[in-house]
Amino acid sequence: MTPYLSIPSIGISCKDSDVTDSQEVCYVGSHEVIRHWYGLHELYGYSDQITDKKNYVLFAYIAPRELNDIEKIRMKDYEATDPIYVQGLKEGWSILFIGHAKQYVILPSIVSRSKILKLVPKSLLNHEIEDITYYNLDGTKAF
Repeated sequence: MTPYLSIPSIGISCKDSDVTDSQEVCYVGSHEVIRHWYGLHELYGYSDQITDKKNYVLFAYIAPRELNDIEKIRMKDYEATDPIYVQGLKEGWSILFIGHAKQYVILPSIVSRSKILKLVPKSLLNHEIEDITYYNLDGTKAF
């Protein structure tokens, strides 16, 4: 996952890297395959059936990286139209993946886990089993 392919207004994108390291390529603002959901199946299995009504959230921080000259120029195109994306390019992204709901929340910069948990819209947690309790990976209750 790279900082320039996380665009909150669009989603998290995947991009094939078919260029050599010696070429200067611009990935800022590009998106090929948008991943609208992540299931975290590695944490709770590959079945959509939850028998113990317990599931997990995964909190991650994606650090920014040095932009090349072409990317710096392209980033300026987004300063007026998508300042949140520009902030994320400069400061990185805090992302909360919500297991069974297969959703995620992206915020620019370093945001504490407790703050991002409070900002999760209840609509993201609506699913067929209403009484799932979500836990952080350290075992503490998320919501």
